[in-house]
Amino acid sequence: MQHFMSQSTRLFYDPNSLSSFNGYRIVHTHFDLNVDFDSNILDGYVQLDVKPLNNELCTCSSTITTENKEIPNNHGNQLVLDSRHLNIKKVLLKSNDTEKLLSFQVDTERESLIIEMNDISKDLVISIIIYYSTSSTKCTALQWLTKEQTADRQHPYMFSQCQAIHARSLYPCQDTPGVKSTFTAKITCPKPLTVLMSGIQTKHDENTNAFYFEQQQAIPSYLIAIAVGQLVSHDLSPRIRVWTEPSMIKQCQYEFEEAEQFLTAAEQLLGEYQWKRYDFLVLPPSFPYGGMENPCMNFLTPTLLAGDRSLISTIVHEMTHSWTG
Repeated sequence: MQHFMSQSTRLFYDPNSLSSFNGYRIVHTHFDLNVDFDSNILDGYVQLDVKPLNNELCTCSSTITTENKEIPNNHGNQLVLDSRHLNIKKVLLKSNDTEKLLSFQVDTERESLIIEMNDISKDLVISIIIYYSTSSTKCTALQWLTKEQTADRQHPYMFSQCQAIHARSLYPCQDTPGVKSTFTAKITCPKPLTVLMSGIQTKHDENTNAFYFEQQQAIPSYLIAIAVGQLVSHDLSPRIRVWTEPSMIKQCQYEFEEAEQFLTAAEQLLGEYQWKRYDFLVLPPSFPYGGMENPCMNFLTPTLLAGDRSLISTIVHEMTHSWTG
């Protein structure tokens, strides 16, 4: 488990990402986003704390040879991020209390955001702030539901599915499981809706309806998850909480009552559960998956609500991802 969560700096090759992960490695991500149900977009900024894989001002060769394979380096003076159908507004270098505009270009054909890093000292960690918004029609990571598409038919709903390579349409990132990062987030949404993420909620500002989250374990981009809707919860144990729409909460309470027993049994076999909380969200009927192992907030289909607990083995399956990835 420690190996799965570690922020490795080893070189690797991933044909599904054109980001410069062998030159710069994202080690922390911070989101500050507003949820706009009128336009079906997320709008705000993401701050990426990136670590150069060496500590010099340099332009390195285009390839690195390792294990008898040539691996693209892309270190040089450009930070390349995976970016699909994102509206990139501006890019800043944050240093102490100052911010500097950086030149960038969007390569739509290669689905890349290319940020010029000329004359930037390769410090231990470089903070890059990217102001952007998602696409209302081409963001493959987000599903926007009208109120009629929910179980209760009272409010709109939004949820994400970043696996396998859809995170790049949610935010500019190194969209490969070879890169893992911790994250924090501030997500603001309309009242009376609630935001959930694949992290632990640390604060809720009732005046602005801003929700704050933290994920202290380093996770890959495909495990970044968000859901927004009219949601209520029930505590199944001190560390397990089920969330869903109001009309389904009593069914969920009964169906998943034994969840703590499963988690305790898993710990006896696999070792201590290190994610602090094992919460899960039962989504609207249109959720097209059986489940998704988003850390600290598994997503589950409402078709598990059989009424006789005959289908709860699905949460055991999702639970084991907490150890195996």
